[in-house]
Amino acid sequence: MPATTSAMDRWVGRLSVVTAALAFVVLLSSLVCGFVSRELLTRGLVWSDELARLSFVWCALFGAAAAWSNDGLHRIDLFVRGLSASRHRLAALFSYALIVFVLLYLVNHGWSMTARAMDQTTSTLQISGAWFYVPLPAAAGLMLVTTLGRVSELVLTKRGF
Repeated sequence: MPATTSAMDRWVGRLSVVTAALAFVVLLSSLVCGFVSRELLTRGLVWSDELARLSFVWCALFGAAAAWSNDGLHRIDLFVRGLSASRHRLAALFSYALIVFVLLYLVNHGWSMTARAMDQTTSTLQISGAWFYVPLPAAAGLMLVTTLGRVSELVLTKRGF
């Protein structure tokens, strides 16, 4: 994580990690239940695959938000490594601007997809299809909060990434 981590950054990180971890536990549990019922009891649980898919979506998206908030993603700094401090800072601001643009797009279209799926019902769990789409705008929103915090830190402290 960056040297100065605000309470908001810590909150976003914890929320993302806890959500991803809970989704992972549900994912593993549904896979184990499905396997045991199919292989040992010779009668499959029809809902276990759908629950595993749903949990995977939540785990993947909130896991990405957790990795972003904990500065756990790789950076390719080949092009900016040799730049002066001011140009490195400018490159950082440019990359963060691109990231903000993509995250705003994901939030916007994620909510749109969630709204469209609101009236749909899943085949086995009989829940709203929106549960499959809501993690996209939610996780992208958490990543947006983290990114805006990094931009403000970069602007206020004049540090690069």
